[in-house]
Amino acid sequence: MTRPFSLLLIGAVLLANAIEAQAPPCKPCGGVHVTDPTAAAQALNGAPRLEDQVPLYVAWSVELAQATSAASNTTEIVNAGAVPWLRLRFRTPSPILEHADRFAEELAAATEIAQGTAPRTHFQVIWQPESKSSSDAGTNASPLSAEQYAYLFKRVSVALTGVNAESRVITAPLPSDLSFLETFYGEETAAYLDGLAFGPTSPARLAPILSRASELDPGRPIVLDGAPWPQDPWLVLSDAARWTEAGASLVLFSVDPSTPLDNEDFLPLKILAREFQGDLPRPSFETQWCHRSLELCAWGRLEPPDHCEEPSRGGQSGPHLSGQSAQAASAH
Repeated sequence: MTRPFSLLLIGAVLLANAIEAQAPPCKPCGGVHVTDPTAAAQALNGAPRLEDQVPLYVAWSVELAQATSAASNTTEIVNAGAVPWLRLRFRTPSPILEHADRFAEELAAATEIAQGTAPRTHFQVIWQPESKSSSDAGTNASPLSAEQYAYLFKRVSVALTGVNAESRVITAPLPSDLSFLETFYGEETAAYLDGLAFGPTSPARLAPILSRASELDPGRPIVLDGAPWPQDPWLVLSDAARWTEAGASLVLFSVDPSTPLDNEDFLPLKILAREFQGDLPRPSFETQWCHRSLELCAWGRLEPPDHCEEPSRGGQSGPHLSGQSAQAASAH
């Protein structure tokens, strides 16, 4: 199995600053979208406990007009050992300069949130401009303008990092469109961002986007944002591995809001965060050690093939770590 784009995108999932890249904290990295960060923190607190802020990312959306608990939620996530990821939703209509007062209000609200958040909080700048029609408020009725989004992103990034120097600022999921990407970078955004996000699409469609991104901004971490949470949570392992093969630095999974995750659901993500830190060379898959979801065994941190069980894609039964692997994971 080849790795056509990962070498182009080696770097930190999040940069120490907008210019210098660092080694990836894990490979692959994983995270999840939640609707209730307090419930997520409680689930994460179950055994095995995470160490302080291992690279397991917990993301949730924040409406700037209703963000009273956002800062305290970041502390809950940090205390559970994970990294908070706030998706700040800006609703300022387009064009932004014609709605400068509205943008100023939202920017002030975002800055206030950033002042109270925990260290290393990650901020994702989401722009969903309100339509002129009240019935369409909060929706994107027309395609996102790369120039307008770049204008908003740069100003938000400066405001957030100005009050929270350890914060990281990531783009919203950008369209899988070369013209949009080139226009966005043409607005001199590289110095303001710590990661590029893209929505889930086919690897074939994503490939030229990532290739061009590596030319425009070498080493910039790539976030695959919104990968569907699998029916069997253990399939997170293989899904994250496949997206890493395609060039992603971090995969954020999207969970059905009606089925919040419990401690057992978080275990595969804990394994990714704890066992796959560092640059792990992948051996040849001419000798397949594990079936699909446990192909990560061959990456060097879990048990050899005798301890891999065959996964079942249809239900909730597998794949699982067995024997020494399960004991080791529980010990962590």
